[in-house]
Amino acid sequence: MNLIKTLFLTLILGIMPKESNGQKVDYFKVRDSLTFFVCGKQDSLLSVKTLESLEACDTNLFSKNIAYYYYDLGMAYYLLYTFSKDTNWLIKAIKMDEKTLYHKPKFTSSLWNLAFSYSLIGNCTNTKHYLMKYKRTLPKRKWNTEQIKYIERKCGK
Repeated sequence: MNLIKTLFLTLILGIMPKESNGQKVDYFKVRDSLTFFVCGKQDSLLSVKTLESLEACDTNLFSKNIAYYYYDLGMAYYLLYTFSKDTNWLIKAIKMDEKTLYHKPKFTSSLWNLAFSYSLIGNCTNTKHYLMKYKRTLPKRKWNTEQIKYIERKCGK
């Protein structure tokens, strides 16, 4: 049933005219039918399913919360990187997190993802840049200190 709902929504979002401002929708209203992330161990097939449904969307039709669309797409790319170790997926994830920050500059999840992802590809300049922004944005009591130590060991403080 979920697949039918997803296909229907993707079809509707895909065929709606881009110029029709009255037809726009809040991304949060369709998010659950487009994403198939699960708590715990993620399934690669669900990641592919999420990726396909998100990539099929016309983002011009979202009136609100577009940052979360890019965040979800970035997470789908990142999960495919974790399954394949193909850095092309990681580069795509980085691009989506940067788009997320364009729309929501203090989104700490994307700031963290960028710091971590850049550390994985050895770009310590960008790692430090986004880690600094993450630390400035999120209260210290909420930091993941173990992960920060991992990044700092890899790229320095």
